[in-house]
Amino acid sequence: MMRAADFRARAREALRGHWGVAIAVALVASLLGGGLDITYNTAANTGAESTGISSFLSHDVMIWMTTLSVAMLLLALFIGGVMSIGWADFNLKLLNRQNVRFGNLFDHFYRIGAGICLVLLQNLFIFLWSLLFIIPGFIAAYRYAMMPYLMAEFPELGALDAMRESKRLMAGNKWRLFCLDLSFLGWALVSALTLGIGSLWLNPYTAAARAAFYQEICREDQARRNAENQWRGPEY
Repeated sequence: MMRAADFRARAREALRGHWGVAIAVALVASLLGGGLDITYNTAANTGAESTGISSFLSHDVMIWMTTLSVAMLLLALFIGGVMSIGWADFNLKLLNRQNVRFGNLFDHFYRIGAGICLVLLQNLFIFLWSLLFIIPGFIAAYRYAMMPYLMAEFPELGALDAMRESKRLMAGNKWRLFCLDLSFLGWALVSALTLGIGSLWLNPYTAAARAAFYQEICREDQARRNAENQWRGPEY
């Protein structure tokens, strides 16, 4: 069974010679809302921060900051989903040793409707689980984390079917993905010390590692299905 170090190694191998385009894709995808979570936590945190600093900022600045926050949320809602699908597709092609280009990010742009459904369903269910407590919402985020990769690999797959399949694939694998994310903590701290400049390299690195994780759990799932079919034997 592959572990966090193995996924990171696969990511580094795939990125070798492609760091430039991977950084550009990750940067543009992030700026256009790809990978953003529109959860109630985002709105709540933004509101809390605004309240806490409101006494230090002018009224015009507060209006500008609020407008910018709303614009970013709308951007994430309308094209963030399709950007996430395109970013996932880019990383899957990268791992499969296919020729990758910056334009791959927009290959699924015709599926804006599916992208909106992805964002709405994913964040709605995370929000509903979060109403129980923080931990169920946190678990739900990992349960549905494979949706963009599924929709990238299977263009005919709708958001609801992708949600069901992600839930099935992530059964027993949520802790593994959490450990993978946790293994980047040191790099995240380095990125913070560089005022975010390090994230230019960290974001494509983590994205490629997550794509490797997706491919591995799909391979394991197929192997498990094949073993079950062999165990059943022929039907008479």
